[in-house]
Amino acid sequence: MKKVTSNINPLTIKLIIVAVILYFISSISKSAKTIFSNTDDLDEDDKLDVNTSDLTISDNDSNVIANALYDAMVQAGTDEDLIYEQLSRLNSQSDFDKVFNRFGLRKYILQTGTNPIWNFYEKYNLIQMLRNELDDSEIQYIIETYPHLSIF
Repeated sequence: MKKVTSNINPLTIKLIIVAVILYFISSISKSAKTIFSNTDDLDEDDKLDVNTSDLTISDNDSNVIANALYDAMVQAGTDEDLIYEQLSRLNSQSDFDKVFNRFGLRKYILQTGTNPIWNFYEKYNLIQMLRNELDDSEIQYIIETYPHLSIF
């Protein structure tokens, strides 16, 4: 019987196996991030146009503000002071528009105003959540205190 010999180097086989394993880990990681993420991007049609000449906040600032606003609304009870504090950081409508776009769509239970533990949720944008969390007098306060922001 003739012995079959392979020209494939054992190191090459090991590298291929490692590459396949890394590919599967990467795929699983991306899927898990999508499943467990609180944030989805808005559709392009739903994004607000941002006038960059009017911006006073950075990408990082908009992310921090969006996360703080979400935290203020998603807990049991609304932290109105934190909402006002974050809105005070916005010096133009473009700043708000950038935060709105960065906020995207976030997991939220409209009836209870809380962060979902299970899959009983929908995703809402920043304005929808603010309207749900704030009463008429708080919305009026925002309109009067931040007249440069057209939120409601």
